[in-house]
Amino acid sequence: MLEYHLVENLLTPAPDDAMAQIVNLRTYTDEEIAELMLKRGSLLTKADILAVLEVYRKL
Repeated sequence: MLEYHLVENLLTPAPDDAMAQIVNLRTYTDEEIAELMLKRGSLLTKADILAVLEVYRKL
């Protein structure tokens, strides 16, 4: 889940405009992503997941 809070949006003139600011930003490694997918019941193997992530990064 993405955690955020609202802050004043200084890019618009409207005084009631707000924008989301992310809190607790975390970066995941490919290994961590694969493990999380497997814990959620993915039918792919860890090797399959890592291969897809590798191809995705090369696009």
